[in-house]
Amino acid sequence: MLKRFLPSIKNAGIIAIVILMAYAFIWQRMKLQDLSEDIERKKTEVRQLEKNRDYLKGEILNQTSLEQVKHVAENRLGMQNSEESDLVTYSDSLLTILKNGRKYKPGSSSVKNLAITHDADNPVQGGHPNAD
Repeated sequence: MLKRFLPSIKNAGIIAIVILMAYAFIWQRMKLQDLSEDIERKKTEVRQLEKNRDYLKGEILNQTSLEQVKHVAENRLGMQNSEESDLVTYSDSLLTILKNGRKYKPGSSSVKNLAITHDADNPVQGGHPNAD
């Protein structure tokens, strides 16, 4: 009796295997399509982020330009350009401030004899007009 149903069981098994393979193939194609769409969305997002990055780089360059800094300083902060007489030039790599042989500390008592040394060979004397 089993021999009588054996061909139909074989056929049913083959049909089931074919259906499972077709289902796996279709599922694989659908998954591939979803992944392809995700890749395209990510590429679009990357392009948009690169455009945004380039825009922000331009904004940084614009905001840090000397003209923009000057505009902000004058209009927002109320700063003014200094006069030529307000400028003091010195070599900060060799600058030493001395008071009576000791290092000068900002905020200490008034300074009467102040020496600002530009370099070892050329000291510039300055200080309070009523100094000794």
